[in-house]
Amino acid sequence: MSKKEVKTCDLCGRTSNCGEDTLVFGEWMMRPNITVHYFCLLLSSNLQQNGGDSSGILGFLLRDIRREIAEASRRKCTYCREMGASLVCQKCGVIFHLSCGLVNACVMEFCHQFHSYCDGCAPMDDYKRQLLANPPKHKICDICLKDIAFFKLNNVAYGDCCRQGFVHKQCMRQYALNSGYYLRCIWCREKSFRDLIRLQSIYVPDREATWEKQQNAYQDLHQRNIRCEESECLCPNGRNFNGNTWLILPCKLCASMGAHAKCVAGITRTKKKAETLIFKCSVCLEVEQKLSQVARPEPIPDPVNPCSMAPSNGPTHTPYPFEGPVFSDEDEATSSEHSSVITVIPSQHRYSTSISPPSGQPSSRGSPTEESVVEITDSQPLPLDASQGLVLRQSFSCPDEPFFYLVVYEFDDRGQCLGSCTLRFAEDDPRIEDRSAGALERLETRPEDVWYRDKDCGVYAKIDLYQAR
Repeated sequence: MSKKEVKTCDLCGRTSNCGEDTLVFGEWMMRPNITVHYFCLLLSSNLQQNGGDSSGILGFLLRDIRREIAEASRRKCTYCREMGASLVCQKCGVIFHLSCGLVNACVMEFCHQFHSYCDGCAPMDDYKRQLLANPPKHKICDICLKDIAFFKLNNVAYGDCCRQGFVHKQCMRQYALNSGYYLRCIWCREKSFRDLIRLQSIYVPDREATWEKQQNAYQDLHQRNIRCEESECLCPNGRNFNGNTWLILPCKLCASMGAHAKCVAGITRTKKKAETLIFKCSVCLEVEQKLSQVARPEPIPDPVNPCSMAPSNGPTHTPYPFEGPVFSDEDEATSSEHSSVITVIPSQHRYSTSISPPSGQPSSRGSPTEESVVEITDSQPLPLDASQGLVLRQSFSCPDEPFFYLVVYEFDDRGQCLGSCTLRFAEDDPRIEDRSAGALERLETRPEDVWYRDKDCGVYAKIDLYQAR
């Protein structure tokens, strides 16, 4: 069928061709003894879509179409006074043709119930009233980049999501018809534009974009045309030859440039079991050289809370399988990283053991020798309970994390340190509002506060070492 071939719609009685008129009236829908515009079917107020998508013409049953054609032939258009009108104003009941409605500033909604409105009943908002009262001058269509000669609402379209510009309505119809599912606002890329523009008498098809359906549309993306970029190409067939023993190696880093393998090796004949060559183009080599010259910043050490109760040195953290941690049962238990003499006092059978550091180990400077008393329970492991008293080791917070961490020691029923237990609290937890050492020792804990355990005994590992000696 030629693009200039004209046909007559059985519904509206208008004659149009299959070229630019498709943007205004839609595609031709033809069945035996029925030829209608697609938009006339959608917008006919008295025609219901009573079938499925595969029934009749896109859900419009043929018997319903024939009945509407007969009824429309008896309706007179308000604007041209001719028969064949099938659109009825949703508010006042005025009847008109689709073509007459487009010329006389009527509004057709291509969504929801496909309502139509005459020029006097068209939906208005404050922005539209402002455009009618003070029409913008010297505006340019942002699609075709031509001047908008006569600024009228039935001639222009705009993005109601951002209201940043104007286009010819005919240009927007073409853009919407080609985009389909991929239609976005050309000014702000808003997805809701696809639904908003349908309220401005513009049809948006529910289908893939036309550029997605073109055959071999992206074939060039699967082809890579590279040539030998070596300063001296040894291939007798030229730099573009790629085959046989003269294979072009792409750049290992960017793959946009290449060179013959023999040109990289600098020889025209290679051994059968030659080593695999790697080619890097001059641009990538320059970037690598610059990156190697940039000094790497030193890592920032983890922040340490000043209320830490013991040094954090010890073996590597490993998971600890015990269920409940055991802590000291008196609030006075403390440990100091500056202590040189440590006295261990069990809760039931109390005995004092003074342990001195090995010979040659320097003592703390500037302070007298102190004694740290640590209360160790001699009973079975107890749950986390503020009444038992926590033996603190360290407390800290990590950058960019809304948590506060508390490390405590836990002991077995013989009073031997089993390792450390890390507790995690939210920064806004009212229990840690006071983060002083005394308040943290009396902290009320819960089973869900346990974050992880490890076998790092800290200062208690040294106690066991001295006792073994």
